[in-house]
Amino acid sequence: MCRLIDGVLIYGPDAAFEDEIAAIGASEQLSRETVKMISSIARFGALCALVLPSVSAQSGSSTRQLLTNVTIFDPPDNYTVPRTLYARVRKLDCDGSNTLLATWENYLPTDNASAPCPDNCPLNPYIPIWESTDLGETWSERSRVYDTQNGWGLRYQPDLYEMTESIGNYSAGTLLMAANSIPADLSETKIDVYASTDKG
Repeated sequence: MCRLIDGVLIYGPDAAFEDEIAAIGASEQLSRETVKMISSIARFGALCALVLPSVSAQSGSSTRQLLTNVTIFDPPDNYTVPRTLYARVRKLDCDGSNTLLATWENYLPTDNASAPCPDNCPLNPYIPIWESTDLGETWSERSRVYDTQNGWGLRYQPDLYEMTESIGNYSAGTLLMAANSIPADLSETKIDVYASTDKG
């Protein structure tokens, strides 16, 4: 479960998440019932954008609109609990579009799991990248980042970064994704960084 507010993706559930939701509810002037509903929904592990401020031009000025209950990704029942964690979002700035990218830890079943794996399970976990081209109103899968260096799987703490200036062989607009590459027995870890020069 996550919530997009001013470009920050908040996820849960845990005690800190409950406190965060309560604080956000007060600052956004949400009713007690709405805050309670958000906290309840969080317990089901769905990755959602519950409130996303979007900006639209009207007569030369900006107005704020709130999007509510926009689901980014709802993990299937065969995902391992907690199903999704550590959600992050990035608004792409270099191309001047309204594109948002979202990513998270993805607890999908794999061929390394002890339980039988459904058809088309990957050998190791990957990091999903989902996109919205309308500032969060609709979402679709954009790409998947696989562990091509260690063969362990990308498991934890993914993050996205858009380069705003050229450095070395990478031009402004290059997307970077960092995540922990860890084998199934969690015996080692390496932080890998992947670069995309075609916007993911």
